[in-house]
Amino acid sequence: MRNPVWQFVLVASVWFTVDHHWLHADGGRVCWSGISSSYRLTVFAEPVPLRQGPIDLSLFVQDSQELTPVSHVEATFAIIPPDSTTPLLEAKATRANATSPLFQAAQFKVPITGRWQVKLVVTEPDGSFFSATFPLEVAPPQAPAWSMAFWIALPVVPISWFVIRQLVHSIALHRSQDARS
Repeated sequence: MRNPVWQFVLVASVWFTVDHHWLHADGGRVCWSGISSSYRLTVFAEPVPLRQGPIDLSLFVQDSQELTPVSHVEATFAIIPPDSTTPLLEAKATRANATSPLFQAAQFKVPITGRWQVKLVVTEPDGSFFSATFPLEVAPPQAPAWSMAFWIALPVVPISWFVIRQLVHSIALHRSQDARS
């Protein structure tokens, strides 16, 4: 017969050791959402949190009335740096770069931290377009030790599990010996 306490301890230990950024949606976190005359646009940014280095901006376009995915538009991202010495970064969003077939994505290598401005231009097949600008906060790169924290902490779970199990077994053994005496 299984003890529900042990099942809870197992689930809790796994939950607290999982790197939770894996639990986000396909394209990362939502960094901007807006509605044009015909479309609902949502931009996702990854990694979470955004850090200096490689980043991914994904766009999800929906019909504004029916909220069905739209695939016939083209999108371009331009990222304007926080200072005048860093060059503007620009890329066309494509389905080939996306993590989901519903998205269009563009990858960038952000060289500096700070508050960048993103200009999104969505163009329809007839040539009409919609543009929006929104801020994007980029943090410093993660310290190397923190990037390995999950792997360093991983052995703690089975060791803790073993120690707790041994303690419970030892207590039960002492109780049974005391009961016999």
